Amino acid sequence: MASPDTLATSEQGQSSDPKKSVAGEKLALVEEGKSGSTKALENAVGASVASATEPRTRLRRGGGSYKIGKPYKIRGRLYVPKDEPGYSRMGRASWYGPGFHGRMTANGEIFDQDALTAAHTTLPLPSYARVTNMKNGRSVVVRINDRGPYAHDRVADLSKKAATMLGFHRAGHTQIKLEYLGKAPLEGSDKGKLLASYSEDADAPAQLPGAAMAVAMAGQIRDGVEAVGNGVASLQKSAAKLLPGVPKRREGDQIDARDLSTEVQRERFGREAVAHPLGYAARPLARPVAFDRILTTASPE
Repeated sequence: MASPDTLATSEQGQSSDPKKSVAGEKLALVEEGKSGSTKALENAVGASVASATEPRTRLRRGGGSYKIGKPYKIRGRLYVPKDEPGYSRMGRASWYGPGFHGRMTANGEIFDQDALTAAHTTLPLPSYARVTNMKNGRSVVVRINDRGPYAHDRVADLSKKAATMLGFHRAGHTQIKLEYLGKAPLEGSDKGKLLASYSEDADAPAQLPGAAMAVAMAGQIRDGVEAVGNGVASLQKSAAKLLPGVPKRREGDQIDARDLSTEVQRERFGREAVAHPLGYAARPLARPVAFDRILTTASPE
């Protein structure tokens, strides 16, 4: 997948296979007439055949780094990456595979077309998201580790494996619902857990089992605590502006409800009333209570 960080490399069409690169260099030398020997051509062809017949090596899983990234523009459109707990969107999805297999993703992982992964324009990398095919109800949790797509306002690009499991590999695209579940771990392989999340029941959508779900939930809790902290700081600033007499507090200071109550009482009723053990309750009443009327009314006839 052509990410913002690797777009230039992808456009150049550089091969990830060093043997193919060497073979290409040798063929170029022969074509330019810099080597008149047919031996160079034979070696180049031999290297190409050997690289094509070698068994595919197992790609490294995980790795890379956590990344959100700065706002960027592709084809005149602005994308603003951010962590969005509760993010959910419906739209079209496509898939990508052979042309990008073995290349580096936007956060430094290795793209594997046979793994359950996806590309998204703004969500954190790596992270988990549930993808549901709206046409057949199938759903699966994928690992978002790349940026894209940038055409036709599509929501996501899925790996070949994910597209096959969701049933739109042959069609090429479909209508999906993508739901952000949280950040994913960097190390190790989550292939088994992602495969286990697959569901064909629209009433029981895909879920991450075990520890992988706990990691995602921990990320959401951490984000929630941070949001609460920001809200408390904003409340402190608002209280200092709206309630006269409340001293301004530095960010990080904790609000004591007793201190806040005392400051408000002092401003409204004066310092003498606050100093009294009963606080503002000791302030004289505006109208005296007619206790004799109360007693007369309450007494039985």
